[in-house]
Amino acid sequence: MFDGKLQNELFGALHRRVNGIVLRIENGTLDYQRVMKASQMVAEGEFPPTGPLIINWRLVYKALGMAKKYDAGFSPNAVKLVPSVYRWMTPILKNVTCDKVIAAFREININVSLCASDLDSSVTENDRNHNNGSYIVSFASNVEADENLKNLSANKLAEQGVKGITLLERLVLGFGYFLTTGKHLDEKNVTLCIGSRRSDGGVPGVNWDVGSRKLCVSWYSADVAYDNLRARAVVSSKRFNFVF
Repeated sequence: MFDGKLQNELFGALHRRVNGIVLRIENGTLDYQRVMKASQMVAEGEFPPTGPLIINWRLVYKALGMAKKYDAGFSPNAVKLVPSVYRWMTPILKNVTCDKVIAAFREININVSLCASDLDSSVTENDRNHNNGSYIVSFASNVEADENLKNLSANKLAEQGVKGITLLERLVLGFGYFLTTGKHLDEKNVTLCIGSRRSDGGVPGVNWDVGSRKLCVSWYSADVAYDNLRARAVVSSKRFNFVF
């Protein structure tokens, strides 16, 4: 049991946290269904259900031939990635490229179907440019792209101010997820990578085609919206204050 003063402080803190969650649901930065699912687990004493899925990012960058750069950036005195049940912290190192990640997929015998032979040249605009320095970006830890962003075109999401995953970030995240689990992201839906654009405004999308067993990268018109075409919203991003 808590004494009266401490109990008031705890309930006050809880009230402020709940108000903050409600505000995030209202402004669209937090998914209502995920909150309800999490609160149900808390009510039933099942939270968290399992430990967080921790992607071994050193293994990812070792497979990409960039282990030394990863070690330089993530030394104990530098940036630490904090695992979260509901968030995937994704490091994007300077000089990693879409084509390099595709080559790494093929190196481990994953079939790939591409909309362009050179993805890095085809994508002319990105919300976050790794060439300017390494950074960390985080997304909700959904195997499928964000359900609350379905049936919304890239143009519509831009009007709403939603920032989304880039093609490079989706490929790196998908590669890390596969190395960790042996499974693929987006087996039922397509991640619309609204953080990237082609010169004509086209938007890349990425999914795993279960039938043909291929990782597919496709182009979509910026005004197209489907139920299974969904963005992944950026939860947070932080550029390193050092270059390596």
